[in-house]
Amino acid sequence: MYLDSWAILIPEYLAGELSRSRDITVVEREQLDAVLDERKLQMAGLTDSSAALEVGRMLSAQYMVTGTVSEIGGWIRIDSRVTSVSTGRMVAENVSARSAKHLEKMIGLLAGNLIIQMTGQGEYREALTLRRQPTRPFLAAALVSGAAASFIHSKAAAKRDTYRDARDLASFNPAWRSANRWNNARTAALAVTGAAAAGVLICGLRDLSPERIVANSQPILGFQTGGVTFGLAFHLP
Repeated sequence: MYLDSWAILIPEYLAGELSRSRDITVVEREQLDAVLDERKLQMAGLTDSSAALEVGRMLSAQYMVTGTVSEIGGWIRIDSRVTSVSTGRMVAENVSARSAKHLEKMIGLLAGNLIIQMTGQGEYREALTLRRQPTRPFLAAALVSGAAASFIHSKAAAKRDTYRDARDLASFNPAWRSANRWNNARTAALAVTGAAAAGVLICGLRDLSPERIVANSQPILGFQTGGVTFGLAFHLP
């Protein structure tokens, strides 16, 4: 069921991203629905190249973009096909990520590469490194809290010495309370420093292998006037 909801969201998001390009005009959804109703086609039927070409010609479109979304082995994958209505040539584009929470960024990466396929403008991106872990803020917090802990430790040690040197009850009680407050403050400062240091370690380890969205492009069988275009792509794990 969650794949069904993505299948509804992805075309809407993708159309919005493609519309950002000044060189692309996206056909309104109402026009597409009208053609599908007229030809008694379903949206799923557009994965067939002949049906996509027929609808594209009726819409006076230059390109048709169709696709699927799936989850395989813990990876979310969006596959799309760009079909030239005039030549029938097709190019496959896909993006993959390990979490559905990156769906919008996946669509952004896919849209950028689709724009390049249709306009020839821009730079193809094979991967998008997601925002790294907040290592620097944790490091800054560790340094600040560490400096504060060092200062508080020295004050706590001085108060402890004052408390130990007290010789009468009048000076003993306030010296004890003061030493106790500074000791508690030192414990809290050390706890904050330890937590910040743990954050630095965890984030640093995660930054060694940051999460990425990967993209892939490959030509697939397409018919053109005067010949056939055929492409193969091999991928090693």
